[in-house]
Amino acid sequence: MRVSRLVRSAAGVVAAAALVFTVVSPAAAADDDQQQLVEEVFASDVPLETFDALSYDEQSLVIDAVTRDGLPADVTEADVFVGESTSVQPFASGYNDLVMNVVEMLACVQFVDLVSCNIAKGNADTAAADAANRFSSTSLHNGKGDAYRHCYWNALMTRHIGANAAMKIAANHESLSSGPAKEKTMDTYNNAKGRTAGSNASSDSAARSTCYTWANNGTLRTLK
Repeated sequence: MRVSRLVRSAAGVVAAAALVFTVVSPAAAADDDQQQLVEEVFASDVPLETFDALSYDEQSLVIDAVTRDGLPADVTEADVFVGESTSVQPFASGYNDLVMNVVEMLACVQFVDLVSCNIAKGNADTAAADAANRFSSTSLHNGKGDAYRHCYWNALMTRHIGANAAMKIAANHESLSSGPAKEKTMDTYNNAKGRTAGSNASSDSAARSTCYTWANNGTLRTLK
């Protein structure tokens, strides 16, 4: 009787030990899930659409991984934006802070929606190109051209996707910017003025004209 109990007890200990050694730690499981999601998104032919279909929590895991580790080694930003509205490259002759990178685009999709974010990205290209054409290259960073670029971008977004979505996208952009606090304050102010211009304009050209006037008469803020 006593021997039988000992045998059963020993067998239970062995089984418990085997169970302990087969359990995966929660942290390791979470890392595996995160890596699997990253691979799922960036192996897709349409990464942004695949990301858009994930749950909010899954999207957060992907954003966290890309922020921490960057894109997978075999993936470029061009691969991520394939089939979507593509940003112009920064102008060789001037400064442009409205080029949307992958992390910003992913966060935009999470908090707004893919269609609106693509429109906003195209609006940013338009505003950046127009600022470079209308203002000297020296004014494109912290000058009138910079102020105009932010105003016109937000005016276009407001007209095309609404003031609320425009505000969220602009706030996301500034929150992820690595620039000095005083530049973020300036940009945030000019973004808001742009949404006002867009709300009051009857056309894109009217909004552009308002932002151009405000950039030249001191209504918009600059740092030089």
